Amino acid sequence: MEDDEFRDRVSSLLSMGPEDSWVRKRFTPKRAVYILTFVLFLNYVDRGIVTGSANSIKGCVADISLCGYLKHRQPCPGRPVTNSTCDQCRICGDICDDKIVTQSGFGINSTNLGVLQSMFMVGYVVGALFFGHMVNRVAPFKLISLGLFLWSVASFGSGLAGYTCDTKGGAHLCVSYYFLLAFRALSGVAEASLNTLSLPFLDDILDPSTKGFYIGIYYAAIPCGTAFGVIWSGIIADATGGHWEWAFLLQAPIMLPFALLSYSAPFRYKIRENFMEDDGQSLLQISLAQNIFACLRQPAFVFGILGYAMYTGVVAGLGFYGPIFIQDYRPCDSNWDIGQSQADSIFGIVIGLSGLVGTIIGAQLVDRIASDSNGRKNKNALVMQLILQLGGGLLFSLIGINMLRPVWFFAILFIGSCFVFMVSTGINLMLMWTVPRVNRPMANSLTVFAIHSLGDVPSPILIGYISDHHTPLFTLSITLGCILFAMLFWFAVLFVPVNIPQEDIDFDIDDSLLIDSYTSLE
Repeated sequence: MEDDEFRDRVSSLLSMGPEDSWVRKRFTPKRAVYILTFVLFLNYVDRGIVTGSANSIKGCVADISLCGYLKHRQPCPGRPVTNSTCDQCRICGDICDDKIVTQSGFGINSTNLGVLQSMFMVGYVVGALFFGHMVNRVAPFKLISLGLFLWSVASFGSGLAGYTCDTKGGAHLCVSYYFLLAFRALSGVAEASLNTLSLPFLDDILDPSTKGFYIGIYYAAIPCGTAFGVIWSGIIADATGGHWEWAFLLQAPIMLPFALLSYSAPFRYKIRENFMEDDGQSLLQISLAQNIFACLRQPAFVFGILGYAMYTGVVAGLGFYGPIFIQDYRPCDSNWDIGQSQADSIFGIVIGLSGLVGTIIGAQLVDRIASDSNGRKNKNALVMQLILQLGGGLLFSLIGINMLRPVWFFAILFIGSCFVFMVSTGINLMLMWTVPRVNRPMANSLTVFAIHSLGDVPSPILIGYISDHHTPLFTLSITLGCILFAMLFWFAVLFVPVNIPQEDIDFDIDDSLLIDSYTSLE
C-alpha cells in the first residue's frame, strides 16, 4: 500500500514521457540515480587531478627566495636534501632524485596553486546561480546536458593549457597559467549544473525508507572520485615524465555520451505543466529575488549553510593540499621520506575509503531517524547527529596529525575522516527540507554559492599562504580548528523553527507570496 502511495506521489510530480517511448523504457528513475552517481564521480575525478599532480603543475621556481618558509630550512643533520624537500619546492636546474630539475608546470608557488582552485569555485558559484534560476524555464536534464558538454570542453582546454606553456611571464611564470585559470572556471560552471539540479530530483523519486542510503551512495562518489583523480593524475604524471596534462585530455571525451543521454532523459516536472495558460504563458512566474527571499527567510537554512561553508572550506582546503603536506610533513624523519607518487596514492586511498565508509554509514543513520508524511526527518534529531559526527571527526583528526609514526598518523586520520564524511547526506537533505518545494533548486544554488564563496573559494588561497610561511603541522592545526565554527552554526539550528508550506505548489498565484498553510520539521 505504501509503495502504491509512493508511486502515485512520484507520478504526481514527474512527467516521464509516453509509455511506449524507448527512452522511458530504458531510462528508469533508478537507472537515472546510477547514471547521476557515475557522472558525479567523473566530476570529482576532474577535481582530484589538480590535487594529485599539484607539484607537477607548480613546476620549479627560479631561486630559493620563492620557496616561502623553506628558504630558511637548514639541511637535516647527517642527511642530504630529502625527496620531500625537492617535491615541496624544486629549484630549476637543481638535482633531485639524481635528475636535473626541469620545468614541468607553470613555475608557481602554493598561493598561485590556491588561486587556481579558487577560480574553479568562482565559476562553480556563478554556474549554480544560473542553473538554479533557469530550472524554472528549462527542463532540468536539458540544463544538465549543457553542463556536461561544457565540462568536456573545459577538461580538454585544461590539458591544452599545459602544453602551451612555452612563453614565460614575469618571475618565470608561464603565461598559459592564465588560460588554465579560465578553463578551470568554465569547468566549475559546468559542474554546477549537475550538483544544483540532481538532489531535488533524487529527493522526489526515491522511497523515503531508503532515500538516505541511495543519496549516500550518490554522495560517496565525491570522495571516491576525488581519490581516484588524485591517484590517476599521479600515475599519469610519473608515467609521462611530469606531463599531468594527459589526465585532463584522456577524461574529456568520457563525459560526452552522458551529455547526450541527459538530453534524451524523459523526466519533466509537472509543476511547470500544471500552471500554463492557453497561450503558453506560465502562471507561476517566480522572480529571482522572490526565489532567493523564500529561502533566506528561513533562519534554519541560513545557519545551516553558514556552518556548511565552514565545513566545506576545511574539507576542500585540506583535500587540495593533502598530498603536499604529506610530502613535507616531517622532513628530517626518514620515516616521512615520501615522494609525490607515494603521497598521492596514500592520500587517495585514505580519502577514498574513509569517504565511502563514512558517507554510507552516515546515510544509514539518517534513514533511522523518524520521517513525517512527506518523507522529511525530524530536524533536531538530524542536526544533533551532524554535530556529534563532526565533533568526532575533529577529535580524531587532531589526535592523528600529532602522531610521530606514519602508520598511526594515517590510521587515526582515517577514523577522523570517516566521521567528517558522515555528515554529507544529512546536511544536504536538511538544507533542502527547510525551504518550500518549488524553491529547492534555488536553495541548492544558494547553498553552493555560500559554501564555495565563503568556504572553498578563499580557503585554498588562505591555506596556501599559511603553508608558504609555516610548517604543515601548524597549517593543519589551524585549519582543523575552523570545524568548531561549523559546529556552532549547526548548534544554533536547534533553536530556530522550520516552517515550510505543506503543498507541492508553494506560491499564491495572484501575488507570488508564500501561502499560510505550514507544517513543521520540529
